[in-house]
Amino acid sequence: MMSIARTPFAAVFRAELLYNSKRAIPYALLALFCANAVLWWGGGAATHFGWATNSDFYIARNFGGFSFLTLPLFNALLMGDPVVRDYRHGIDPLILSKPVRRAEYLLGKFLGNFCVLFCCMAGFALTLAALQAIQPAGMVVLPARLFPYVKHFLFFVVVSHLALAALCFTVGTLSRNVKLVYGLVTSSYVLYLAWQLFLKNFSPRWRVLLDPLLFNVGADASRGRSAEWLDQLTISYSADMF
Repeated sequence: MMSIARTPFAAVFRAELLYNSKRAIPYALLALFCANAVLWWGGGAATHFGWATNSDFYIARNFGGFSFLTLPLFNALLMGDPVVRDYRHGIDPLILSKPVRRAEYLLGKFLGNFCVLFCCMAGFALTLAALQAIQPAGMVVLPARLFPYVKHFLFFVVVSHLALAALCFTVGTLSRNVKLVYGLVTSSYVLYLAWQLFLKNFSPRWRVLLDPLLFNVGADASRGRSAEWLDQLTISYSADMF
């Protein structure tokens, strides 16, 4: 039986990793996301309100903001053109002449580029986790922890952007028009804000169920709470969130 490492899917996957390793864009995104983490850590709301920078509440808050404010356009940048690129470079006849099934080709393209995006996004999480070792005057820092960063990163960032990546990849592949992908993602900001206004008419449970980025998780429970209370808050995942 052929091992997975020798399948056409694996070849396409490795080719995407190799191609991206020679591009400047992934390294620029990694640097930008790490700088973003430093900025939000040192100049964010935690110091102003007295929140602990490594509390469950603030970690989840940072990942939610990162997922919505920073990531969507960069998701489109990496995930919108993997297939279009082959047609643009004129290598599609070569690929189609090989014994690669469509599913293997598309899945290898998608997962290869999402793996690169994942590594770039992880730079934000790892930088925030590493900054626990630094405690400037006036900043509240709880005892060092790692699990909340991993848990909230996977739940609030990776899962949400896996779905958005699939949408960008599908639209880019079917239309062969990257501008359409950028237009879709740009318009999603306005649509999401309008959707949030619409959700204000619903009960807290339905606001969670119908919120794709889960911005409404804990919004009512944390409103008006003291910094000490929020620092001890543990965010657990309900069936509605899943």
